[in-house]
Amino acid sequence: MTLSKMLFGVFALALFAFACEDDNDNTPDKNTQTFEFTSNVEGWTAGFADLPKLLTKEDSSIYELSFKWSATLPAEVGGNRAGALFIAGHNRSDDLFMFFKRKITGLLPNTNYQVDFDVDLASEAPTGAVGIGGAPGESVYFKAGVSDKEPLAVLDPQDNHYRMNIDKGQQSESGREMKVLGDIANGKPANGLGSAPFTIIKRKTTAPISVKTDAQGACWIVLGTDSGFEGLTRLYYDRVGVVFTPQAK
Repeated sequence: MTLSKMLFGVFALALFAFACEDDNDNTPDKNTQTFEFTSNVEGWTAGFADLPKLLTKEDSSIYELSFKWSATLPAEVGGNRAGALFIAGHNRSDDLFMFFKRKITGLLPNTNYQVDFDVDLASEAPTGAVGIGGAPGESVYFKAGVSDKEPLAVLDPQDNHYRMNIDKGQQSESGREMKVLGDIANGKPANGLGSAPFTIIKRKTTAPISVKTDAQGACWIVLGTDSGFEGLTRLYYDRVGVVFTPQAK
């Protein structure tokens, strides 16, 4: 080997090492968080939007709104799955949005992140069924998102309906802060009651969602269903995995 070739090889290796070191300096480790709800809600809270202000007990009863921590999942799910977040609502407004949210802290301050979700749900919505206004499975769109501000259902005085203060998109459409990950159809045929046995379905992002943390290194994650099915939807959130990948400055 000639001296010139040896010097070129050494120079190339030095450039490669410098590039790797530079990448490591500018791309900190990922932050991975998993919530399995085995004993409590783990900091998550629930809410409802795209429905009118409910003024009477009768108004409230017809919407059948409910959320809670459940110590167990339905027996038909199988296995030893313990703990889940349960949420339910009857879509009388033809546009009901049901959601869970949580504040995430301990991230790098004022930093752009790419966020990926991996969620396990227990759904009783059959595949291929016909429902009022839309299918109980394919017309209920599951969304995940992340925001630099707390997602809230805020009363709009113009139409007396609660609307989200973030851009979640409308039913089958994604918004700026929330993306459609699929629907809640569980792959089972409908039984005589128009539902199917509760079955675990998995939904995950196919492309990351962007957010910039605040000065304290915090942001909010939010999961929800945007419904075009004018009936009762019941879901168990069994597991939520979130990966925050900081972007090089």
